[in-house]
Amino acid sequence: MAHRIDMPPLGQTTDELLIVEWFKREGDAVKLGEALLSVETDKAQVDVESVAAGTLLKVLHAAGDTVRAGSPVAYVGAPGEAVPVASTEAPEPSPTPRAEPGRHSPENAPGRVSALPAARRLAHELGIDLTKIAGTGQDAVITVRDVERAGQETSVLGDDPDLVAVPQLRQVVARRMSASAQRIPQFTLTVSVDASGARDLIRAQRASVSSAPGSRLTYTHLAVRAVATALRDLPTVNRLWVDDGPHFRQLHRSDVGLAVSGDDGLRVVSIPEADRAPLAELPGLLGSAAERARSGSLLAVDRLPVAVTVSSLGMYGVEQFQALVDPDQTAILAVGTVEDRPVARDGTVVILPMLRVSLSADHRVVDGTLAAQFLRAVRAALESPNGAMR
Repeated sequence: MAHRIDMPPLGQTTDELLIVEWFKREGDAVKLGEALLSVETDKAQVDVESVAAGTLLKVLHAAGDTVRAGSPVAYVGAPGEAVPVASTEAPEPSPTPRAEPGRHSPENAPGRVSALPAARRLAHELGIDLTKIAGTGQDAVITVRDVERAGQETSVLGDDPDLVAVPQLRQVVARRMSASAQRIPQFTLTVSVDASGARDLIRAQRASVSSAPGSRLTYTHLAVRAVATALRDLPTVNRLWVDDGPHFRQLHRSDVGLAVSGDDGLRVVSIPEADRAPLAELPGLLGSAAERARSGSLLAVDRLPVAVTVSSLGMYGVEQFQALVDPDQTAILAVGTVEDRPVARDGTVVILPMLRVSLSADHRVVDGTLAAQFLRAVRAALESPNGAMR
């Protein structure tokens, strides 16, 4: 039976995604995980990989089409295999003609540079002149990748030897964090976590598996799992603020963002449903995603929309910190280091491994009570890591 390829939910604030180009044609062989097409989200241009191997039997939407997330875009199967008849029917015409990129859309009217909206936004963020970029998209439309390449090539420093070019990613991070501080009414709550159970679990896991760093369980892994668990228990936190309306966009998966630091700046990669992944697979799951983030080779699954990100500085000995909420998210959990501290228990002072975690949240989406409930759920999952496993 032919395998249906659906448009993945890649947009943060919209379900509509624009197909930029197809990398395969009908009849071409397709490998599992191979890029089939490139789409434009509300933030970037992303490749969509095939979830099946075989032959590309049918393309349902051409480049320039806007497709809703979850809708079928193609079928992959054995050569000559039949495709469901209903999927090949042409969609009903829209009462309002759709403008194709590079033709007669308002942003690409005659006399203006032809560029995808996400490419325009990125060029504005980087201060790049679109008139100096040659587009490689359909009909020579400027794509996000074109702007990224231009950003890497542009480095005008003048004659001052002390001036150092700011990497492209650092420029984007700087602008986004400035927008976060200026636009988002955010507040921070902090709790202390008894990490005794987490420490015992980590020690037991490390004693039973290879000593290779990539296979070792860490407090960051457990924090990501705890946030995923809390999101499933408190779905009202798992939503995004959308300015048009305004509206809330409800997310239905327990995906969590992970802040990854690289040589050129900070990236956030999506970790899919860590609360449902086997404990032994967490190090590999997060490690592979982090490596793709550092190398700039993110997959579609790495860009799934998330409401909450985990940022950890505990490995550097940082006890506690407050992180800024990403402009396209709702909250961020800052994870400090685990330290032995004196704690009063039943009238007696005992020494326990304690961990401070701080939740910064967008007050437009959650209030103090909801944020406190969410943070309490995170703490409960961290203090009973075996119980959080599902």
